[in-house]
Amino acid sequence: MDSDVVRVRHVEEEEDDDEDEENRSPLLSSPPPPPSPPPPSPPPLPPLPELDEIHPWRPLSDPLLSPPPPPPPLKPPSSAAESAPSPRLASLDVFRGLTVALMILVDDAGGAFPAINHAPWFGVTLADFVMPFFLFIIGVSVALVFKKSSNKAAATKKVIMRTIKLFVLGVILQGGYFHGRNNLTYGVDLDRIRWLGVLQRISIGYFLAAMSEIWLISDITVDSPASFVRKYYTEWIATILLSALYVGLLFGLYVPSWEFELSSRNSTSSSPNYQISIETVQCGVRGSLGPPCNVVGLVDRLFLGENHLYQRPVYKRTKECSVNSPDYGPLPPNSPNWCLAPFDPEGLLSTLMAAVTCFVGLHFGHIIVHFKNNGQRMILWSLTSLALLVCGFIVWLSGMPFSKPLYTMSYMFLTAGVSGFLLTLMYYVVDVTGFRKPFVLFQWMGMNALIVYVLAACRLFTIFLQGFYWRSPKYNLVNATEYLLQTNFHSERWGTLGFVLLEILFWCLASGLLHMKRDLNQNITLGFEDRRQMIQIHPQNKVVEDGDNTKDSSLVFPERKKKERKDRPRSRPFSITLSYLARCAKDTLSLALSAHAGRTPPRDGGRKTRRQWVPERSEGGQQGADAAFCRCGGAQGCVRVEPVGVRRSEGGRERGKAGAEQVEQDVFFFSSC
Repeated sequence: MDSDVVRVRHVEEEEDDDEDEENRSPLLSSPPPPPSPPPPSPPPLPPLPELDEIHPWRPLSDPLLSPPPPPPPLKPPSSAAESAPSPRLASLDVFRGLTVALMILVDDAGGAFPAINHAPWFGVTLADFVMPFFLFIIGVSVALVFKKSSNKAAATKKVIMRTIKLFVLGVILQGGYFHGRNNLTYGVDLDRIRWLGVLQRISIGYFLAAMSEIWLISDITVDSPASFVRKYYTEWIATILLSALYVGLLFGLYVPSWEFELSSRNSTSSSPNYQISIETVQCGVRGSLGPPCNVVGLVDRLFLGENHLYQRPVYKRTKECSVNSPDYGPLPPNSPNWCLAPFDPEGLLSTLMAAVTCFVGLHFGHIIVHFKNNGQRMILWSLTSLALLVCGFIVWLSGMPFSKPLYTMSYMFLTAGVSGFLLTLMYYVVDVTGFRKPFVLFQWMGMNALIVYVLAACRLFTIFLQGFYWRSPKYNLVNATEYLLQTNFHSERWGTLGFVLLEILFWCLASGLLHMKRDLNQNITLGFEDRRQMIQIHPQNKVVEDGDNTKDSSLVFPERKKKERKDRPRSRPFSITLSYLARCAKDTLSLALSAHAGRTPPRDGGRKTRRQWVPERSEGGQQGADAAFCRCGGAQGCVRVEPVGVRRSEGGRERGKAGAEQVEQDVFFFSSC
């Protein structure tokens, strides 16, 4: 090397001078001159560069060999994942999906199987667990969502807006606007619209639970059972106050006699008209839990009005009101007049006790937040569920029966305890043991519970299909499918059950498609975000300097020129999703074939790009690196070139002479070697 030659020559000259001094005679020499200061020592030579820093053809004096300034720190791609929300609790999604499927089953097949339909008034059946399951899941979800609500004002605004949306959606779906199956008309009289319903009750319970989670809990750190109680004791006080208010009003208010309007068709007249009569229900009692004289109905009639209540109450299937009890049927002889009176099973007063179920779900969610051991979670959940069941049976034995229309305290304890045991079981099977594949359909449905509820439980999709019929509205696709199943099963009941099971399967698969599409869109968006974070761009002048190559940042990432807006995930078109899948399949096949043939896959994952990595050559034609080294990830001695006839400049692309033009080196993202 040149530096070694310079050092050797310098040493040889010093040795020659020493030999001349020794061979010179002292007599012939002149007197020694006065001592002079020693000449300044030459500056030390710079240290030799490391072997992998030496370019094969550039001289040592090349200024490019000096170490470049350190690049600005890059934000790792994993930062997007760190800022992403925590993964969902799979067992909670499965539990929610099972609840939606159970709701479709009991709503559509409950008429064929009265044993699984709602209890007429007292008692508990399979259908009576659907509403408490939803409320319990709402409470658990609220505890997980608002576990760290630093901005309470923003969280409160979010809760209020979501409550309003759920309530309005419930009024549209269950207020009487849609007239149900086999009726293609729609519209509602505002004088008789129903204000309360399932979604309205869920929205009220969600509002109370979320407000308590945002404003009532303290900021202490939970490090012991005592601190756990101190952090959430205010929520338990609110739960006790709601329960005491409900019980006090239920047994303390006096229920007087009341009247309601009854419209009946006039059969004596030739024209079809209706007569309106005023019926009186004799009450004058206090603490009654029967259908005609309870406080729940009194509060609803007082604040909502009888015209805005549910006109087909569940007690029409009692023995006093139906000859086919526990199913709907004609009125028996000498039936009381209250059998035709309205009553809302999702009333105002009963919603207070329903909200307590949300607070119980909050407690189960707090256990998830503060206890990370699976065994501790399941033990605490099991003990809490057992205590709820014991309290439920104690209250039942004390004289308060199970009643879903009244949402009695015994009913709340029983259903909340069963909900806790089911969550514990699902958590052990799905999250602890990882046995998820048999429940993946219900998990998909649970992740899209609201849209399935709107389209399936409220029969909007069924009503839409019934709009296409042949000659008569009764000859539509839905009725034809149900009739075909009933014919094959030789039973109306089992044919109806088969149709309902097919409906549940259909909505599970539809939820799976929605879930997969959402995952693809998120993966594409996160892929673009990761690429944007990996590209090295100078924050001031937006130019990257790499040795003798100065690159405009718009060439590194062209989207940066036209992107001056906030980054936010957005849905990708379906065509881009298909092209993304096709490209992934092509890359995978290319890598597999290369590995099978014993070849090293190319650095770009097998895709044919406009630019390729080739060895850099010197002016004398010396090759800088091996071709395979460049293709498989080498950086030293490699450049990216355009194909013949294309040259990239800072201003854009232009046609050039034949041959390859050296262009900027870029960050690669799909290195496979």
